[in-house]
Amino acid sequence: MALALEILIATQDRSDLAFLKYMFPAGHDEFNLLIINQTTEDNFIDEKSLPGNVRVINSLERGLSKSRNLALRYASKDVLLLADDDVRYEEGFHQTVLKAHEQYPSTVLIFPIKDENGRYLGAYPGDTKSMDDFWDVFSPQISIKRKYWARNPVFFDENFGLGAPYPDAENFIFLNELKDRKTDILFINTEPIAMHPRSNSSAFLERDSNFKTRLMIIKKYRPHLLWPYFFKLLFSLWIRNRISVGDFGRKWRIFKEVLSGKG
Repeated sequence: MALALEILIATQDRSDLAFLKYMFPAGHDEFNLLIINQTTEDNFIDEKSLPGNVRVINSLERGLSKSRNLALRYASKDVLLLADDDVRYEEGFHQTVLKAHEQYPSTVLIFPIKDENGRYLGAYPGDTKSMDDFWDVFSPQISIKRKYWARNPVFFDENFGLGAPYPDAENFIFLNELKDRKTDILFINTEPIAMHPRSNSSAFLERDSNFKTRLMIIKKYRPHLLWPYFFKLLFSLWIRNRISVGDFGRKWRIFKEVLSGKG
């Protein structure tokens, strides 16, 4: 039996489905969509007047990882594709995703995406192969076979990601947790399935919260590299004029907090 695809969309403060016109230029009637709309009580999408292929959960919580987890809990189709509301899908993307999942048994498949200038964005190892390095994986690259994931479910760490205390690295932690549970994660070398803007919250490492987040991740997964990574990151931000010498003291205090476990 053919696999069915479900697209799990994280969005905020929507009162209708107009934003889908940008995401799906050719229309979205043929796609199963599960939309998590983090919003306020006076700004819901009406769940009673939706087309049959669209489900909406209006949530009063905030945080990207909370949105992802809610979508994973309520997803219902065979293949799940993570999505942000600023993604723009290429024609035939769903066929690319489903064909790959039918061909490869791996639980998680990572697909190429591109930026607004047509250049590859995020993780791009080149050939189709198993992955164990997840630094640059963007959410819209990630797809999951639901029945295999459900046997040993992994959720996003809600302390990480946009809107959380540590606003970065949620995909890195999620995929590493899957890998630690012996989940096969495969990169699929196809044409990009979507366009995603290059600029995102992960790019602003000069921000104290992002700076601390990156150091905490290094401490957890590469502790022997923490000291050299700190100096490399500090120098890199300074040489690119994203911080000044006057910021060094504050960054050093952040580093000491992470080092001492007070982060």
